[in-house]
Amino acid sequence: MNKNSITHLFEDVNLYENKEFNFYTQINEKYSKIEDSDLFKLFDYLGLVGDSNLITDCIWCGGHFPFKFSISAFERNNPIYSLKVGIGSNGSNLYIHFETPNYITDNILTSSIETHFITIDYYFSCTNNKDFHNYYMKLAILFSKEKVIVTKIGQFPENSSLGDFVSETYKKELRRIDDSYIDYKNSEKSYKCGLYAGAYDYLRRVYEKMINYYLRKNQITVEKSWGAKEKIKAIKHCFDKGIREYLYPFYNALSVGVHTMPEDECKENYNELKAIIDIQLQFIKSVDELDSQIAKSKNVLEKLNSKYPKS
Repeated sequence: MNKNSITHLFEDVNLYENKEFNFYTQINEKYSKIEDSDLFKLFDYLGLVGDSNLITDCIWCGGHFPFKFSISAFERNNPIYSLKVGIGSNGSNLYIHFETPNYITDNILTSSIETHFITIDYYFSCTNNKDFHNYYMKLAILFSKEKVIVTKIGQFPENSSLGDFVSETYKKELRRIDDSYIDYKNSEKSYKCGLYAGAYDYLRRVYEKMINYYLRKNQITVEKSWGAKEKIKAIKHCFDKGIREYLYPFYNALSVGVHTMPEDECKENYNELKAIIDIQLQFIKSVDELDSQIAKSKNVLEKLNSKYPKS
């Protein structure tokens, strides 16, 4: 499901993660406001475009609900009582308007631009129980000469508590594989908290436990000289055939993520790599469901044959 901007900002953006936007361009040693499309990107990121609500888990209701929200903005501890997205006098220019002060206007062209720092507080109320179930988020926004830098500096509840965890779907299967449920869940939580190398580390633990589980299950004696490549080769037939050729490259990718891969690259590739584990967990679950259905059918057939013997 695609998330709207405010839901993405609340659920997926981590604390102290910076997002930069163009704001001014320099023309002949002067600064002029940039294109409306760039301002629109900023407004959209802040959840100020349209009338979308936050749609997320309510930790009290135990369900997925819309949250209505309101905003308060402050500059240097002075309250700014309104923060709006509007249309300029020519009918096309987007602008930011602060009731007090109003220091950003249309068609700016100046040689001196002050650096401004503001904070924005978001207050969310669950539409299922708006009197008591409230969330909160705080952003810091630095307006400099060329850039606007947005940083999430506070949130309740933390985003690692929100959203669906795949670990719950495969809890039974993960418990069986050397109780790797906690490692898998910690991998998901680390990713949501922005600890991407840690997420890879926990995911590698799950994979290593999976390898050792199949080695024991198939009573394969591990030679002292064996590394990960030899172990994987010995049990690759236990994996879904669609991922067998990727099993050793997958192990290498996780190891690189733990030790040398840049954090932003870890973040970018995490979900695709985790999908390898998920495919195998779904494969295990499907085999279990098939075995269970066969057993049920066998029991019914035995009962019917006993009750209605062939004449």
